[in-house]
Amino acid sequence: MQISHYSPLEQVDVAVDLGLLPPPLPDIMTFSEMFHTDIPTPNILIEGILHQGCKMILGGTSKSNKSWSLLDLAMSVASGEKWWGRNTTKSKVLYINFELQPWAIKSRMESLCR
Repeated sequence: MQISHYSPLEQVDVAVDLGLLPPPLPDIMTFSEMFHTDIPTPNILIEGILHQGCKMILGGTSKSNKSWSLLDLAMSVASGEKWWGRNTTKSKVLYINFELQPWAIKSRMESLCR
């Protein structure tokens, strides 16, 4: 493995150094091309809020139950149950937990299931 050294003023792109290429940019479409192209709407994951393949951010102050809300959302989509009164489409969910110990997240999941 080769170790690279950089000047503190030099911009570094780790992905390029590792030989990884970013995905290509989408093709540029004129308004006319877009207007005359059938572009299907992706599946809805959360009614009125989120389509499959889109991104969602939940923000709030410390201790405002963001983690509880997102865990509830993940479980609702994974089971196809309503989330805060909104229909969801049952889908695979990956919940990445960098915050809680396993016993704590299990306890929250059990509470939400009840």
